[in-house]
Amino acid sequence: MTTNLLDILLMGATGEVAPVPPKPTVRLHFYRCTDCLSICTSAEQLSYRDRHGYTVAGGKCGACGGALEYLGRTERDRLIKEHEACPCDERCTSARGPNCSCRCGGENHGTNITVTVRTDEGGIPVAMIDPAARLKAEEYRAAKQAFWDAWNRRYRAITDRKNRGEWIEAFSAYLDGQYFARAYHKAVELRTHAGRNRRIRALAQEIRGKSEVAA
Repeated sequence: MTTNLLDILLMGATGEVAPVPPKPTVRLHFYRCTDCLSICTSAEQLSYRDRHGYTVAGGKCGACGGALEYLGRTERDRLIKEHEACPCDERCTSARGPNCSCRCGGENHGTNITVTVRTDEGGIPVAMIDPAARLKAEEYRAAKQAFWDAWNRRYRAITDRKNRGEWIEAFSAYLDGQYFARAYHKAVELRTHAGRNRRIRALAQEIRGKSEVAA
């Protein structure tokens, strides 16, 4: 009688061993603070309900209190051929955006900047970003305030008159004010700290260089 060695090792078990299911890959969600421009990731998509009851994507920066804008979820760039993919290193684990083109397929993407998320009293998710980022936010807010101080001093009165439907003789001055306001809103959309502040300060300086006040 032939003895089955496998039966002996398995203590008589003859059934097949069930395969171990692969561990699911966590696709991190990327967020950026609109004030200090800090980047962070979270395993869960952050959202909260505003005072009107509508669901709002994002949350609040724990460093400076600015709003978090949602950049997207980690996705593998399928246009990159496998032999062209970069090795999985700091460029992947500390990435500044959700697109992953490295060999990990998104498994390690952004893991170095994952933060703890807490919920404040208003139900808004707060990403606990490095408090040092507050300095960047304060610098940005100071630049914005300086712009509006200069703009209001020169263009607020004439803009309010135009909005009330009054006749304004210095129409070109009103158009100048609208130009600077549009340029400002484009500047705040820049996503480098130095470049954004530089542009806002330049606009404020340009306004201050105009001597007369438009009324």
